[in-house]
Amino acid sequence: MSLDLYKTLKFVEEEIVEMKKRQQTVLSIYQQQTRDDIVKKFTEADHTLLEAAEQKIKEINLLKQGMPYLITNAKKVAYLSVRRIKDESDVTVEIDPIIYPTPYNLKFVLKDPSVGLYSPSSTQGIFSANETTAIRAVDVIQQMEPKEVEEYMDLWLTHKTSDGFASKLKAMESKIKGMESSAEIVVESLLMMSSPPAPRQLIYHCNDHDHDPTHNHNRNVPPSAVKGLLKHHLKLD
Repeated sequence: MSLDLYKTLKFVEEEIVEMKKRQQTVLSIYQQQTRDDIVKKFTEADHTLLEAAEQKIKEINLLKQGMPYLITNAKKVAYLSVRRIKDESDVTVEIDPIIYPTPYNLKFVLKDPSVGLYSPSSTQGIFSANETTAIRAVDVIQQMEPKEVEEYMDLWLTHKTSDGFASKLKAMESKIKGMESSAEIVVESLLMMSSPPAPRQLIYHCNDHDHDPTHNHNRNVPPSAVKGLLKHHLKLD
């Protein structure tokens, strides 16, 4: 089933109202001119956030039920998930607590498990098993075939992939660059290097890394076990 566009946008409208309420206590610490500017930004945000939300809901609805997909953004993080939600009752809308609302801070949290892949260096990685899937309004979503999940994991682990899959990821990279040209791109360092670095040798394993990125990483797993962990967590077996 697809998300009902109007019902889901209603969730966004309600979250915008709550976001403004949360910011009222913060406004008092600013001078009048800054407060006026913030109020103006809030007014502009209504249209901007709803427009971005509508576009992202339509993109989510294009994902095939039971099929994996890749989520990338302007940071060196990628997320893998599988579309299993049935309708808007499986979705929560969140806007991060910020003064100036932007589409980046608007996200849809789906009741589907996901895996976050972080790249602190070319030889280290963080594998985060997440309870839910968060899709920000500015994220790029790429539908994948099960075999492409294998290829993506090979790319992340060894920095090598087939020419066809590399071309598909380059197309995604160009979309991300269009959004934020100065940002680090999740696949840029992997695909643009003329001499690929050595495979990742140290993979840390944690849960919901985004919620507490400063936690201690004292648990690691062999790189050879990572694909099995991903398949198990996403129920791809």
